[in-house]
Amino acid sequence: MNMSKELKTDWLPKLQVRYSRRNREGKSRMLDEICEDYEYERKYAIKLLCGGLPPSSGRSIPDRSHSMS
Repeated sequence: MNMSKELKTDWLPKLQVRYSRRNREGKSRMLDEICEDYEYERKYAIKLLCGGLPPSSGRSIPDRSHSMS
């Protein structure tokens, strides 16, 4: 189950606060739970909880097939 946009905007700030207040063992357990529940990679979950990922802008990556040569 992936986290929906609504869930991310509602729960992510709360999870970030809880994560920041925990000690090393508590953070590890919290990461285990999030990775198991949402099927995230551990590194991605850490980035989410530390606030390291910028919000998606919704813009697509430009097509590089039309290069100017």
